[in-house]
Amino acid sequence: MPTGANIRQALRSAIASTSSPNDAVFFHFSGHGTRLPPANARPNAQLSPLDYDECIVPCDMNLITDEDIFEIVESLAEGVRFTIVADCCHSGGLIRYEKEQIGDSFTSQMSWLQRVSCNNSTDKTYEKEESITDRGKKRKETHVGFGRSLPLPALLHIIREKTKAKHTQLSNIRDVLVMNFKDESSAKFRRSMDLFAGICFKKPKQCQDQEICSSTREPSHYLKECDAKTSHVRNHQNLPSKGVLHNNAAILLSACQAYEVAKDITPVSPHKDMKSRSTRCKFGAMSYAIIAVLSQLDPSMKLTNRQLVMQTKSVLLEEGLSQQHPGLYCCDEYVDVPFICN
Repeated sequence: MPTGANIRQALRSAIASTSSPNDAVFFHFSGHGTRLPPANARPNAQLSPLDYDECIVPCDMNLITDEDIFEIVESLAEGVRFTIVADCCHSGGLIRYEKEQIGDSFTSQMSWLQRVSCNNSTDKTYEKEESITDRGKKRKETHVGFGRSLPLPALLHIIREKTKAKHTQLSNIRDVLVMNFKDESSAKFRRSMDLFAGICFKKPKQCQDQEICSSTREPSHYLKECDAKTSHVRNHQNLPSKGVLHNNAAILLSACQAYEVAKDITPVSPHKDMKSRSTRCKFGAMSYAIIAVLSQLDPSMKLTNRQLVMQTKSVLLEEGLSQQHPGLYCCDEYVDVPFICN
């Protein structure tokens, strides 16, 4: 089962089995994604994507954060390449510290409020869209299904049901997951909880900050400080070349930008060469588009990471998904190397 613990263990095992510069690890996740605002965020606060924890959602709700994936990547042997295809909402922010090559999750000057406004139209649970494909083809109809995001109210409801913790709120969701999943919960959540406990339960004579010692009844007041101490500063454009990742060996192909939702689709007819596919089969749109591109590729040809993302974007446009923009996150060296391996 794709639980949080099993996904983490599978990734650790795959990475542990690699040692040669010719080795590659490939991780494809197709499912729900979510993002958590800071624990101390006020209702209706104007937050940027940098403020959120982007997460993938395993079946048991043991969330795997962007920083968890970064820490797994950090354990790669020198020269081993790690490629991630994330077919989930908010996936543009799923790995920290890698350079944004295709996308505008963190670099665009467009205000976050404008983005939210533009993205609201994608929140419909069901819609039919038409598009005109290239070369004068006839219009075709695509059934666009549910988004792959879990809105925060729905996320809280499911976590309450899964963990039996009826008191779960946005302010304590991280703590509930740590208490329920213990050592298999997000390392970032565990560090925040440990640090907060250390702040709150210090004896007055050991604490040089009297305000912290005298105000433990208001824990949310200190969550921002805890999070700051347990997180690195995100910088997707000016990353030092040493001391963070081994040769910047992670490559992320995201289904959408950090502020966007990804979609499921049910194509009315197979895409070009995908004749064996059921005409009523549901796909994650990004996964479907990648399969469509690769199925047309001459086996003797190599497709680079950049080419795959751009061609995937074209397929999504043909299918009527104009508001879902795939992204590419990697160092400059890996933009134009063949997808997955040499």
